[in-house]
Amino acid sequence: MYELTHQNEIQTFEDRSEAVQTAKELTSAVDGRSMVNITDGIETLSYRDGKLVAYTYETRRSDSRFDGPRDDDRSNANQQTGAASPKAEAAPPKAEAAPPKAEAPEATSSDE
Repeated sequence: MYELTHQNEIQTFEDRSEAVQTAKELTSAVDGRSMVNITDGIETLSYRDGKLVAYTYETRRSDSRFDGPRDDDRSNANQQTGAASPKAEAAPPKAEAAPPKAEAPEATSSDE
């Protein structure tokens, strides 16, 4: 579930793409510069002027759908913030199983 915050108004969305589209529309309006934040407890997307301006991903959390938002003062302690890219708007990819490791070739002796 995603929460969109715009000024004093909070909207809830089940779908990330709906939240992103609404954020773009709200910040594209000509009634002045405004900022919209979308969060699911792990990642936060910030929009201004219809564009993604910041993407923050909390690295030390699992999945907020299972453990809910954090209430303690450490909630912002372990975050990584970087420049926003268009790929940040898409949902994170599902984790894939790692390919099997190749076995190392047998060592040969050079003492001959």
